Formats: sequence, structure tokens, C-alpha cells
Amino acid sequence: MTLCSHALLKTIVRRSVLMVLAYVMNASPSSVSVIDTKTQSVIATVLVGPGADNITISPDGKLAYVTFTRNVISGVSVIDTKTHSVIATIQVGVMPVDIGN
Repeated sequence: MTLCSHALLKTIVRRSVLMVLAYVMNASPSSVSVIDTKTQSVIATVLVGPGADNITISPDGKLAYVTFTRNVISGVSVIDTKTHSVIATIQVGVMPVDIGN
């Protein structure tokens, strides 16, 4: 797979009372775009760990987990879906490539 700026790796949709949000992985820079699907506009861009690979949303919709790996740096960025900010970084084993729903 060839990755380019703003490459779509995976989209996760969270439904709330006010809006439907899509979380879209970007290859460069390593980030997540938060899109309001009603207005079709980016409402936030969240920088995550280098080499972001995959994303999942917690069952309650409050957190997004993004796996990342580049060279010897690996982990999971935890995003608060209300504030659209990284609230934690979890160090995990080498090359975490997938995360389940």
C-alpha cells in the first residue's frame, strides 16, 4: 500500500445525540482527523505517535486508541473523543499493528 499525505487507513464512526463523527487516520503527519459527517468538515486534527497504524473506539465512545510504530518506538495513543486530545500514551511490545473493537 502506498501512503501519501492524509491517506485513509481506517475510519471509525461514533454516534452521539448531536453529531456523527468519523475518525480518519493520516499517514503524514501521523495524526487523526475528526470529521463531522453532517457538515463534512474536519473539526479537529489530533497528533499521535509516529507511524500511526490502526484505530478503534471504546464501546462507550469516550476514547479512541491508535496504535503506532516507527523504528524502535511503539505504543498506543489514547484520545479523549470529547476534547479531541491525547490523554495518555501506552508503551507496548514491538510493532503493534492491530487493535480490536
